[in-house]
Amino acid sequence: VISALRAIEARSPHMAHKARQYVGAIIREACRTGKRDEHRILDLRDTLTKLPDSHFKTFDEKDLPGFIKALEQYKGAPQTRIALKLLMHLFVRPSEMAGARWSEFDLKAAQWHIPASRMKMKREHLVPLSKQAIALLEELRSLTGAFPFLFPGERAPHSQHMARDTFSKAMRSMGYQGKATPHGFRAMASTMLNEMGFDPDVIEYQLAHKEPNKIRAAYNRAQYVQKRAAMMRAWSDFLEGTTKGNIVPFRKPAA
Repeated sequence: VISALRAIEARSPHMAHKARQYVGAIIREACRTGKRDEHRILDLRDTLTKLPDSHFKTFDEKDLPGFIKALEQYKGAPQTRIALKLLMHLFVRPSEMAGARWSEFDLKAAQWHIPASRMKMKREHLVPLSKQAIALLEELRSLTGAFPFLFPGERAPHSQHMARDTFSKAMRSMGYQGKATPHGFRAMASTMLNEMGFDPDVIEYQLAHKEPNKIRAAYNRAQYVQKRAAMMRAWSDFLEGTTKGNIVPFRKPAA
């Protein structure tokens, strides 16, 4: 197991750490179901090099115009460029974006329904779509609409989606290694939306962070849809203003 993990680490430190977590989960399940002696737990601590603190490093507001300009000049696959743009606008987890299926989208209703099976917290998640996000999806549909996945894999486009590491590789090729990460778009959106004065509960719910109170979670799902949609529109408008060199100043939304 250690040999396999270190081979993965040579290619992608982050994926090696995820693989270590998966191995641990498999062993724990084997112990729980009696397929393995419960005392024979694999101790994989310190097997891998600790990830740097900058793993989820993100942008400051002043860095955005330069990144967006570099993204427009990206020389790789056009669907990868669109994927990074959508990641900025929708600030979902990179794995959720990489595995997105066309069947999850309702463009007329301007909604993306991510099934619980693909969410970290195993809870269905609704992502309201701004007009900018819908325009990107329409552009993407002309490229990959014939496949189940928005971002099909190169080798088996009908059955596999692109690797989540594609985002990181693209950003490295743009010169952003060590400066920002795909996952960092979530922290960027959270910070800036809080500065804009949006309700922290609405922001946290849109980030799909765990809601400990199940009753409140059910209530929030219905209550916050309109608030979340308005917030996502404001966020896309801000990014669009940045793209045009006209950064919209943060203002607290009206009550």
